[in-house]
Amino acid sequence: MSQFRRITLAIAASGTLALLPLVAQALITPVHWSLSGCSDGASSGNPNYGNSCTFTDTNGTGTTVRATAWANRDSNTNTVLDAAVRQFGGGLGVNNRGEGYTNTGPMHTLDNGGSLDLILFEFETSGGSNRSVNLESIAQGFFSADSGYNDTDVSVLAWRGASDPNLNSDLAGKTWRSDTQNLDTDSNNPDTSGWDLIGNYQLNRTSNSLTAINPNDVSSSYWLVGAYSWVFGGNVGSHSGKDGVKLSLLKGSFETPDTPPTGVPEPASLLLLAGVLPFMRRRATRQAA
Repeated sequence: MSQFRRITLAIAASGTLALLPLVAQALITPVHWSLSGCSDGASSGNPNYGNSCTFTDTNGTGTTVRATAWANRDSNTNTVLDAAVRQFGGGLGVNNRGEGYTNTGPMHTLDNGGSLDLILFEFETSGGSNRSVNLESIAQGFFSADSGYNDTDVSVLAWRGASDPNLNSDLAGKTWRSDTQNLDTDSNNPDTSGWDLIGNYQLNRTSNSLTAINPNDVSSSYWLVGAYSWVFGGNVGSHSGKDGVKLSLLKGSFETPDTPPTGVPEPASLLLLAGVLPFMRRRATRQAA
């Protein structure tokens, strides 16, 4: 075989091997959601319980997040029921069934005064399939400074079950104090049958300034963000008074398959090249004979 043919085959083979890692890699795609612009359907005297608000990411991936509200009815009835997620200038708040329709005071925020409010975030692709998201940061756009409040603490939980949650049984109907084992486990020891506490965090008191959460990079399609409560476990360092916030921003990331850069063969091209190499070698051998 001539020296030229040896060099040609060596370059082709080594180039094929070098390209394989590019095909196998995945990209980490950062995404942001601005929680504004939703028509929540509420009207005077009708909070519109069981409603939802959907937002599309601002990065152009088409990933959506659907927000719904949940809460225990009041301080004496701890059963979890659907509530109304409300769109305000400072972000998303909650009207629960113990509060009714209101646009003022701490009761229109995500709060823990009497009832405990939660917002469930469900992430989907542009095609409507579940999107597992590493939720990394949250921001508030307003916090209540009413008497007895003036704090911004939240509890964050992620669904770690083997299948999607059934909200009629995995959330609705639970009671905070007797069923907390169904709404809390340590994220370092995942509960494959339900919700895991990711952590308790004091949100940055500067409006729309993100606060980092989820240091273990847990990914899930379903996230609960609630006003802080001790019933989930853990604590928050500087908790003082009641909490009432409106959530304004979410930041996260997800993995997507890598697309080879321009000029790099797609997987089918690599397979074709791999099939041609033995033929080139045999032809070169015959010519050298």
